[in-house]
Amino acid sequence: MRRRDLSTLLIAAALPLPAFAQGVSTGRAPAAQPGWEALLRLAARLRQLDQDGLTPRHYDIPEDARAAADPQGYVAALYASAAAAMADLLHGHVPEQAARPDIRRDLTAQPISQWQAALYGSAEPAEVIERAALLPPRDAGAAPGAARRPRPRRGRRLARHAHRRHAGPW
Repeated sequence: MRRRDLSTLLIAAALPLPAFAQGVSTGRAPAAQPGWEALLRLAARLRQLDQDGLTPRHYDIPEDARAAADPQGYVAALYASAAAAMADLLHGHVPEQAARPDIRRDLTAQPISQWQAALYGSAEPAEVIERAALLPPRDAGAAPGAARRPRPRRGRRLARHAHRRHAGPW
């Protein structure tokens, strides 16, 4: 199982999504219950993640036909896909690598819990995904000073030391 699949599964298991889909009180009342039209707009927005530089097939977006056959499973899978996509939009899609300090991200720059609360509490969850996609790259979690330093150009270095190669017959 890939790490992304595991994290999506943990997020989906930790949230009371099936109860939310049924309208049962879970102790934390959502601000608004999205209708089926809003959920279908969310699914359509997730299928357009390629416009934001992400690959929609990486997020296991459920088919719209599943909504009629298994409404609870559809809502749970849709919100799990939305949460994974939103995390990648906010913190970047590239995984952390120890040998690459130039791509490290500051995961505290955008607190994911506030964005998830907005996603689950919104009557239009597609708008929350859209706001996350429209954040400027600097605000999206890039660590300050983590940009790769430019390397000195090799041609300039050779030109500077060219006199040493032809300095004398010895």
